[in-house]
Amino acid sequence: MASIKSLDDFQTWQKSKEVNKLVATAVNCPEFQNFLKLKNQIINSSMSVMANLAEGFGRQGNAEFIQFISIAIASSVELRSHIQGACDFSLINKEKGDEIISKSNEVEAMAFTLMKKIKSSSYRGWKYKSH
Repeated sequence: MASIKSLDDFQTWQKSKEVNKLVATAVNCPEFQNFLKLKNQIINSSMSVMANLAEGFGRQGNAEFIQFISIAIASSVELRSHIQGACDFSLINKEKGDEIISKSNEVEAMAFTLMKKIKSSSYRGWKYKSH
Protein backbone atom coordinates (compact mmCIF):
# COMPACT_ATOMS: atom_id res chain seq x y z
CA MET A 1 0.00 0.00 0.00
CA ALA A 2 2.83 2.39 0.76
CA SER A 3 4.01 2.11 -2.85
CA ILE A 4 0.80 3.72 -4.16
CA LYS A 5 1.49 7.43 -4.23
CA SER A 6 -0.85 8.48 -7.06
CA LEU A 7 -3.65 7.03 -9.15
CA ASP A 8 -1.11 6.20 -11.84
CA ASP A 9 0.56 3.79 -9.37
CA PHE A 10 -2.78 2.15 -8.52
CA GLN A 11 -2.94 -1.01 -10.63
CA THR A 12 -6.55 -1.84 -9.78
CA TRP A 13 -7.62 1.60 -10.96
CA GLN A 14 -5.50 1.24 -14.11
CA LYS A 15 -7.21 -2.10 -14.90
CA SER A 16 -10.63 -0.50 -14.35
CA LYS A 17 -9.61 2.18 -16.84
CA GLU A 18 -8.93 -0.58 -19.40
CA VAL A 19 -12.44 -1.93 -18.79
CA ASN A 20 -13.86 1.56 -19.42
CA LYS A 21 -12.14 1.69 -22.80
CA LEU A 22 -13.53 -1.72 -23.75
CA VAL A 23 -17.01 -0.66 -22.63
CA ALA A 24 -16.85 2.59 -24.60
CA THR A 25 -16.02 0.76 -27.83
CA ALA A 26 -18.61 -1.95 -27.19
CA VAL A 27 -21.56 0.41 -26.65
CA ASN A 28 -20.60 2.98 -29.28
CA CYS A 29 -22.50 1.22 -32.03
CA PRO A 30 -25.85 1.54 -33.82
CA GLU A 31 -27.28 -1.54 -32.05
CA PHE A 32 -27.70 0.53 -28.88
CA GLN A 33 -29.78 3.23 -30.60
CA ASN A 34 -33.01 1.77 -29.22
CA PHE A 35 -31.46 0.77 -25.89
CA LEU A 36 -30.07 4.10 -24.65
CA LYS A 37 -31.04 3.45 -21.03
CA LEU A 38 -29.11 0.18 -21.01
CA LYS A 39 -26.18 1.86 -22.77
CA ASN A 40 -26.13 4.58 -20.10
CA GLN A 41 -26.36 2.01 -17.29
CA ILE A 42 -23.41 0.11 -18.76
CA ILE A 43 -21.33 3.26 -19.07
CA ASN A 44 -22.33 4.49 -15.60
CA SER A 45 -21.56 1.22 -13.83
CA SER A 46 -18.20 0.98 -15.59
CA MET A 47 -17.32 4.57 -14.69
CA SER A 48 -18.50 3.96 -11.14
CA VAL A 49 -15.88 1.24 -10.64
CA MET A 50 -13.07 3.57 -11.64
CA ALA A 51 -14.51 6.58 -9.80
CA ASN A 52 -15.07 4.74 -6.51
CA LEU A 53 -11.56 3.31 -6.53
CA ALA A 54 -10.23 6.83 -7.10
CA GLU A 55 -12.44 8.38 -4.44
CA GLY A 56 -11.52 5.74 -1.88
CA PHE A 57 -7.85 6.28 -2.63
CA GLY A 58 -8.32 10.02 -2.25
CA ARG A 59 -10.00 9.72 1.15
CA GLN A 60 -6.59 8.84 2.64
CA GLY A 61 -7.98 6.61 5.37
CA ASN A 62 -8.12 2.83 5.27
CA ALA A 63 -11.69 2.47 6.55
CA GLU A 64 -13.01 4.80 3.86
CA PHE A 65 -10.81 3.19 1.22
CA ILE A 66 -12.26 -0.23 2.07
CA GLN A 67 -15.80 1.17 1.88
CA PHE A 68 -15.21 2.64 -1.59
CA ILE A 69 -13.46 -0.52 -2.82
CA SER A 70 -16.57 -2.43 -1.76
CA ILE A 71 -18.76 -0.03 -3.74
CA ALA A 72 -16.45 -0.40 -6.76
CA ILE A 73 -16.75 -4.19 -6.57
CA ALA A 74 -20.55 -3.92 -6.44
CA SER A 75 -20.49 -1.63 -9.49
CA SER A 76 -18.32 -4.15 -11.31
CA VAL A 77 -20.85 -6.90 -10.58
CA GLU A 78 -23.58 -4.58 -11.89
CA LEU A 79 -21.53 -3.95 -15.04
CA ARG A 80 -21.15 -7.68 -15.65
CA SER A 81 -24.91 -8.13 -15.32
CA HIS A 82 -25.62 -5.34 -17.82
CA ILE A 83 -23.04 -6.73 -20.25
CA GLN A 84 -24.65 -10.16 -20.02
CA GLY A 85 -28.02 -8.58 -20.76
CA ALA A 86 -26.60 -6.70 -23.73
CA CYS A 87 -25.16 -9.97 -25.04
CA ASP A 88 -28.52 -11.70 -24.54
CA PHE A 89 -30.16 -8.95 -26.65
CA SER A 90 -27.38 -9.33 -29.28
CA LEU A 91 -26.28 -5.74 -28.74
CA ILE A 92 -22.72 -6.84 -27.96
CA ASN A 93 -21.16 -9.91 -29.53
CA LYS A 94 -20.25 -12.77 -27.21
CA GLU A 95 -16.48 -12.37 -27.67
CA LYS A 96 -16.54 -8.67 -26.73
CA GLY A 97 -18.89 -9.36 -23.82
CA ASP A 98 -16.68 -12.19 -22.56
CA GLU A 99 -13.63 -9.91 -22.77
CA ILE A 100 -15.31 -7.18 -20.73
CA ILE A 101 -16.56 -9.71 -18.17
CA SER A 102 -13.12 -11.30 -17.89
CA LYS A 103 -11.39 -7.95 -17.34
CA SER A 104 -14.08 -6.97 -14.82
CA ASN A 105 -13.41 -10.19 -12.94
CA GLU A 106 -9.72 -9.27 -12.85
CA VAL A 107 -10.55 -5.84 -11.40
CA GLU A 108 -12.72 -7.46 -8.73
CA ALA A 109 -10.01 -9.98 -7.80
CA MET A 110 -7.43 -7.20 -7.54
CA ALA A 111 -9.84 -5.12 -5.45
CA PHE A 112 -10.57 -8.02 -3.07
CA THR A 113 -6.83 -8.62 -2.65
CA LEU A 114 -6.24 -4.95 -1.93
CA MET A 115 -9.11 -4.91 0.56
CA LYS A 116 -7.63 -7.90 2.42
CA LYS A 117 -4.21 -6.21 2.57
CA ILE A 118 -5.71 -3.01 3.92
CA LYS A 119 -7.81 -4.88 6.51
CA SER A 120 -4.79 -6.83 7.78
CA SER A 121 -2.59 -3.74 8.03
CA SER A 122 -2.09 -1.85 11.27
CA TYR A 123 -1.53 1.29 9.18
CA ARG A 124 -4.71 3.40 9.38
CA GLY A 125 -4.06 5.66 6.39
CA TRP A 126 -2.18 8.73 5.26
CA LYS A 127 -4.43 11.22 6.98
CA TYR A 128 -3.60 9.64 10.35
CA LYS A 129 0.14 9.92 9.84
CA SER A 130 1.84 12.32 12.23
CA HIS A 131 3.44 15.21 10.40
